[in-house]
Amino acid sequence: FILVVDGAIPTKDKGIHCKIAGKTALEILHEAAPHAGAIVAMGSCASWGGVAAAPPNPTEAKGIPELLPSKKVVTIPGCPPNPYNLLSTLLYFLTFK
Repeated sequence: FILVVDGAIPTKDKGIHCKIAGKTALEILHEAAPHAGAIVAMGSCASWGGVAAAPPNPTEAKGIPELLPSKKVVTIPGCPPNPYNLLSTLLYFLTFK
């Protein structure tokens, strides 16, 4: 599967500032990323932290490449990001693996 992540991930206090179904976004990212065939960071926040990571950054938000340094992450920055760039990227992965 292709993992597409939108938004910066809060890391302060073990990521408790963003929870989905009882798990932090940080936990979900670290559970899903090892199994992904490709990882795409969609938008400026996911790409490098964006506005969420600007000082004072109370939640210690970070972009996906910073959180997964050993993984290749394709970044599609922009606020908002261009949906055609996402579509083109996904089609490239599906066509050429």
